[in-house]
Amino acid sequence: MRSDVVQAPKVLHGHQDPSALGIIWREGLLEVIQNGKLLGEMHAGTAFGELAILYNCKRTATVKALSEAHIWALDRQMFQTIMRQTTQARHEEYFSFLRSGERRGEERRGEERRGEEREERREERRGEAGRALAYNSTAKM
Repeated sequence: MRSDVVQAPKVLHGHQDPSALGIIWREGLLEVIQNGKLLGEMHAGTAFGELAILYNCKRTATVKALSEAHIWALDRQMFQTIMRQTTQARHEEYFSFLRSGERRGEERRGEERRGEEREERREERRGEAGRALAYNSTAKM
């Protein structure tokens, strides 16, 4: 990745230009033009050029600096490395979450089993107490 300063009114990427660079900028104002029509302006923090990197295709729009712009340019290899690492980190996060849910489910099932066992013991004690009462009642007669 390289850092650069672009002065207005420089065209960063022309429509239909082949390019293997994606751009992220941290400062400045850019405009996006397609087929002579202004599509909009982009402010700092936005990225563009990802389609050309992903699909090895020509640019779909022209991007022009309206003011001095501080940019970072990524080549295809760097972009793919970042995407691969980001995807791997996201998958690890998802799997960790799923594993923690399984543990919580096991804990919950364990608590439910312990609760059912406690209730069974209470019922057994009630039954024993009821039998003892019945025995005492018949023994007194």
